[in-house]
Amino acid sequence: MILETNVWYNKIGDFMKIEGVKKTKSGKYKITFDNNEVLNTYDDIILNNGLLFKKEIDSNLLNKLNIETDYYEIYNKAVRFISRKLRSEKEVIIFLDKNSVSNSDKTKIIAKLKDIGLINDKAFASAYIQDRFNLSTDGPLKIINNLKSNNIDSEIIDEYINKIDYNDIYEKLSKLIIKRVNSNHNKSNYQLGKKIIGDMINLGYSKDMIVEIINNNLKNNNDVINNEYKKLYRKLSNKYQDDDLERQIKNKLIQKGFSSDEINSIEK
Repeated sequence: MILETNVWYNKIGDFMKIEGVKKTKSGKYKITFDNNEVLNTYDDIILNNGLLFKKEIDSNLLNKLNIETDYYEIYNKAVRFISRKLRSEKEVIIFLDKNSVSNSDKTKIIAKLKDIGLINDKAFASAYIQDRFNLSTDGPLKIINNLKSNNIDSEIIDEYINKIDYNDIYEKLSKLIIKRVNSNHNKSNYQLGKKIIGDMINLGYSKDMIVEIINNNLKNNNDVINNEYKKLYRKLSNKYQDDDLERQIKNKLIQKGFSSDEINSIEK
């Protein structure tokens, strides 16, 4: 109920005199009645019901005005929801469901929003792909899955995802992987490569491209393994000595994923 007062006095057939209609700062219109009740509504409702030419209304019309005002209220909330950023039809439906909108009103609102172009799966897919690819670490496969979860048609997804240049994907993924390689201080190449592959697959990149870039950018691991050797030496030298110590260190390094060649390259 949009009426500001909480008390409802009117019986069916009763009439209420309209004392005034005034536009508010919010853009809505405030209708004041002779019993001090107030209805805040919209210009379309006033015009559609000819309220500018009426001096009084009955309770049936008042109930109708309240129902229409409730509808316009949620419709405008949906418009504001979409105006903040483009939304898929599924997102709008979820929003309306959270606001307890009836199925009939939901169908009307969705149809109207489509008719005026505020719900448009092609526009949504195009904008979503551009935003996620340019402003996040997401790769194509993750973007595709997210669009599918929004019930966007596969043909629409393919149309816009294929507009991303292969070289741009390769360059973006290369930057992500090179950053991870350069920041590595304690992992063997095997461990690092395995971790990067898993992380980049989760971000939505193809395994073949990931492996190719890793192989092209993994560095000599001497600094890392030398540091790991020194840490293990300090940790284990109180328990082991000489050959036993070296054997224990070697076993630990193997467990960490370092190869025999890498271990043999250690500067002691």
